[in-house]
Amino acid sequence: KEYKKCVKILDCIIQEADDYVETWYLLAFCLCKLEKFTNAQECINNVNMLIKKQKITNEEFLSGTVEL
Repeated sequence: KEYKKCVKILDCIIQEADDYVETWYLLAFCLCKLEKFTNAQECINNVNMLIKKQKITNEEFLSGTVEL
């Protein structure tokens, strides 16, 4: 039930600023927990795009994204 609330909050954050990788990652995580895998995959695609664009090299973050 809390994941649904989180999705609403994260959606609001993304509407304000859609270039935060962490926000997209958290949204993908919540959507996976809600078994909305197609939507989660779209978020992961955005995460991967932003990782390349922002040249993120944090190994823990990168491996977490792959795991999702």
